[in-house]
Amino acid sequence: MPKPLNLIEENGLSDINDYETVVELNPGRTVVKAIPAPRDGAKINPHVSRFELDNGDIINIFHVKPIYYVNKQEEWRPMEEIADEFGNHYIKLKADWKSKVHPEYLRWLHKRMGLINAGKPEDLILERDEQEIPTKIVPQGLSEKVGQVYSRIPDAALEAMWRNPNF
Repeated sequence: MPKPLNLIEENGLSDINDYETVVELNPGRTVVKAIPAPRDGAKINPHVSRFELDNGDIINIFHVKPIYYVNKQEEWRPMEEIADEFGNHYIKLKADWKSKVHPEYLRWLHKRMGLINAGKPEDLILERDEQEIPTKIVPQGLSEKVGQVYSRIPDAALEAMWRNPNF
């Protein structure tokens, strides 16, 4: 179900799955505002979607993992834009992630992964290789993806990226 054109998206773009959940659980109500990763004072919440209904009710949907990232225009966006897969302890980044992610967010994600994963974020932040995706031939001559190829991003490379003001 698409979001209505008059929906106010504050500070970025909210997660479509969370929006659909709120609509489904609140029949007869209209979502008037969506806030991805709402702030709580100085604390960021990239694992929360906040929605305001037409009757003034506020609904927060919490996730264990971050579901938002900050782009270079400093807007919160759904993690699906930069990651093929992600969870609380790992992330598999798409090949074009570097052109989208804000360096401060990368710094935060790198530190978070280090804290959660006993100081080894490089083992769990992976990047899709830009090489051609392996395929296999199936009956009738159709090809089928075998799977994406991912490589570890070394800890030092991540740190160099988020320290570089031109990243």
